[in-house]
Amino acid sequence: ICLQTSDRGNTWSNFVGNGTGDHQYLDVTFTPIGTIWIIGDSGLYLHKNFPLTSHIASGYLTTSSLLCCVALNDSAFYCAGELGLAFRTFDYGLTWDTLSTGTTETINDIYFEDAANGWIAADGGYLAMTSDSGNTWNFVSQPFWGFADYNSIALQGSTGMNPYVVGESGIALFSVNSGTNWFPLATDTTVNLNAVRFGTQNAGLICGDNGFIFRTENGGTTWIAETSASHVDLYDIAFAGDTIAFICGDSGVVLRSNVDISSVHTTTTASLSASAYPNPFSDNLSVNVTLESTQDVEILITDVT
Repeated sequence: ICLQTSDRGNTWSNFVGNGTGDHQYLDVTFTPIGTIWIIGDSGLYLHKNFPLTSHIASGYLTTSSLLCCVALNDSAFYCAGELGLAFRTFDYGLTWDTLSTGTTETINDIYFEDAANGWIAADGGYLAMTSDSGNTWNFVSQPFWGFADYNSIALQGSTGMNPYVVGESGIALFSVNSGTNWFPLATDTTVNLNAVRFGTQNAGLICGDNGFIFRTENGGTTWIAETSASHVDLYDIAFAGDTIAFICGDSGVVLRSNVDISSVHTTTTASLSASAYPNPFSDNLSVNVTLESTQDVEILITDVT
């Protein structure tokens, strides 16, 4: 399932793919002009001139899952995933380069600060950086190399100096000198941390399992921990402006800040989500419903035949 919004998350509608079947969509990103990229399992990629439905390209780069992606501009796009695989295109997906990342661990995040300088974060505490658009990747030593899986990496604002990395069991690290030296960030949690992102140099968010949210509004000088009322696992963060943020998670939950990240936990665009299995079904159907609070639910079953 892939959902889209054109009104700041007030309403969501289905994004129509091109009949790729039962593939899982695992990450999505936009270019500055609004072109959309989607990646998924079995090396799937979709490229669409959003919101036009007439121009769409798709293909498979590998048989392994692609887990993370980033678009640098309207033509340059990177994606990575299982077995340390990473791919790059400079021509809207017409041709692809396979990148040598230096690892066979699963890459969980790929992040670029500009057209030349980027990072990858992977299982096993593997970090690497590039300064030549991904042609070569250099291993970055840090305290948890070989001991913990890293799930996400991002740079504080646009400085390019302060990378943050988060991972399993509440692990979070930051550097003030482009990754030469690393310091622990005390999160006071043992849940898996799944994403870190900054909107500006001052506003930043970390999210994790069980609704965990960690936020800073002063460039990382102080962080405040809280738990979303939904208590579901939170997986990814996107800043829609300097301080307006969205967080998505399990059971279809999407959190949105109203004014700034200090209130990111107060508003959800998915107060009700439901799943049904098996689908399709003949005799028996199970329905799971997730609610923000106690309320009545009406379920309508329609025979499509």
